[in-house]
Amino acid sequence: MSREPYAFSLVDVFTTQPLAGNGLAVIPDARGLDTETMQRVAREFNQSETTFVFPPERPGNAARVRIFTPTMELRFAGHPTLGTSFVLRERGLVARETERFVLEEGIGDVPVRVDPGRPGEAEVLWLTTPPIAFGPVFDRAACAAALGLEPGDLGEADPQLVTAGNPNIYIAVRDREAVDRAWLDLAGLRGLHGGRESTDAVFVFAAT
Repeated sequence: MSREPYAFSLVDVFTTQPLAGNGLAVIPDARGLDTETMQRVAREFNQSETTFVFPPERPGNAARVRIFTPTMELRFAGHPTLGTSFVLRERGLVARETERFVLEEGIGDVPVRVDPGRPGEAEVLWLTTPPIAFGPVFDRAACAAALGLEPGDLGEADPQLVTAGNPNIYIAVRDREAVDRAWLDLAGLRGLHGGRESTDAVFVFAAT
């Protein structure tokens, strides 16, 4: 590392309770860190994601943000965007009176809006999802097998790849009980991609 120390914040996103919600590590001034070091730092924190904040590249934007899991960099992710926005406001890097600002991420510009809420309530941050792209539809029986389920456990919608920066195979199942029974067979996941390794996530859900 080119300088010491680097400040960081550990935040819990999607909750008002400490040690609940989605954990996130944020380095609010990551200048001087290269990609390899950021990946090593993210592995050391071992949160689902760690974000690194840099000055914006385009005038008018609030910051440039890079997002890492312990093993790879992401172009976009929701809870890291919101958690980083919270830290920037708490540290005064985005003025508290600012109601709208933009973060630069791998996917492009991500607008963030601040909802002050009603008196006595905590403010809420909202982001605008990057453009959503719909990919291939997958064989239902193969998806069921990859989840340790029967084809009859699946819902009506066909399994499909959907992405707003991070590809997910969305697989609808018929009820909560099927969600709870599902487990991911990595060999079965490779089978969905013709035997190739894939970084696609699998999102199993039931309409309730």
